[in-house]
Amino acid sequence: ASDWSSDVCSSDLVFEATGASEYIGVGIGVAEITVKVTMDGERIASVEILEQTETPGISDPAIVQMPSRIAEAGSTQVDIVSGATKTSRGIIAAVEDALSKR
Repeated sequence: ASDWSSDVCSSDLVFEATGASEYIGVGIGVAEITVKVTMDGERIASVEILEQTETPGISDPAIVQMPSRIAEAGSTQVDIVSGATKTSRGIIAAVEDALSKR
């Protein structure tokens, strides 16, 4: 796969460049959630939410907390965010989808 640099793209197009240790995954919370998982060897180094249309306010704590919980644990075996169960599970599903592409 080719890596796209932002200076190659027009301002109207966005290409998400992924390196050899980066994987994109999709999960369903209330709506579709797309994440980028960066690996450091066999360990999850970071999780970034690329796109989501979850319910504002209700999903915000999960959008903020779940990526760091997963990265710190190095696993998707983490506690979900109370009050944002569907979003939390959607993020976990998206990370697991990304990890399945390794």
